[in-house]
Amino acid sequence: PDNYKNQLNSEHLADIHRMVFFSIHHPLAMREGLHFSDFADEYCIALKAGNHPEPERTIRAICSQYKIDPKFRFKPNHDSVIMAVQSGRGYCILDEWSRNRSNSSFRTLPLDFTRPVSIFWRQNNENPIIPLAVSTLQELVRAE
Repeated sequence: PDNYKNQLNSEHLADIHRMVFFSIHHPLAMREGLHFSDFADEYCIALKAGNHPEPERTIRAICSQYKIDPKFRFKPNHDSVIMAVQSGRGYCILDEWSRNRSNSSFRTLPLDFTRPVSIFWRQNNENPIIPLAVSTLQELVRAE
């Protein structure tokens, strides 16, 4: 919330790429030289987060860089999105850190679009473990 903005410390950890996830059974899965623009006529399976427009807005921003006007099919939760994509009904856009990246049911296509990942903590928190936790996370991210 806005009332905490001036009460937080933060440390940038990384910029991570977004990726297109699609089923190994999708008709485009075996296409040589595949580009995101090849998905222009496919459905983008996305999370409908109540009244929160951010997921759709972010996907539209990503797609606009590739001159794609996404055709959405919204799902009520993350598992429904993954199941629809896994069954070949379209694609979704997730972070490269998604746990689904190692799922052999998916193929991925990296996008030229990143988002920052940061750690936040309250300024008045004097727990001595915080600097150690921050430096450990930074080391883990650098090692990745």
